[in-house]
This record gives sequence, C-alpha cells and structure tokens, in this order.
Amino acid sequence: MNLFGVGGPGRCAASGTTMRLDGITRSAIPLANLSTDRYLIDGPLGYDVEVELLQAGAGTIEARFRGRMTANDGAVVTVEDGYFFYRE
Repeated sequence: MNLFGVGGPGRCAASGTTMRLDGITRSAIPLANLSTDRYLIDGPLGYDVEVELLQAGAGTIEARFRGRMTANDGAVVTVEDGYFFYRE
C-alpha cells in the first residue's frame, strides 16, 4: 500500500490506475496471487478505495480500507474491511 501526499492519520480516497498517472489520487494498492487465475488486482486495472490511515510514523504504518478493485480476469473484487499493518 502506497499513499502519496498524505501528511498523517486520517481518511483519504484512492482511485485510478497505475497506467494513467494522472488518474491516481494519492495511491497504489495492488494485491497479488489471490489465485492462479486471479494473479493481479488493482494497479493498471483500476480501483476505487477509501483508506483510513490509523498510524504513520516511527517505523509503523497501520490502515483500514474498503472499496472495489479490478482483477486481471475482469472480475471486480470488493473489500469490506481490509486491514494493513507494517512495522520496521
């Protein structure tokens, strides 16, 4: 999960594709290898996600997210209660 231009905790919208850089609104949130047939979700295929950034700093990033992401096979994957946590 990459959020660009976000100064700290709060909510932000993430949408667009990585193929059209002008379509990105502060983000890149790809998922990979959900299955052998559905191996790429989001990125160049498109997404519309709301992110709640809970922590950002001191080597820790924590966020909740929900929204819709398009997979390589054309299916739309809906995430209702996604959670991301990273600590260095």
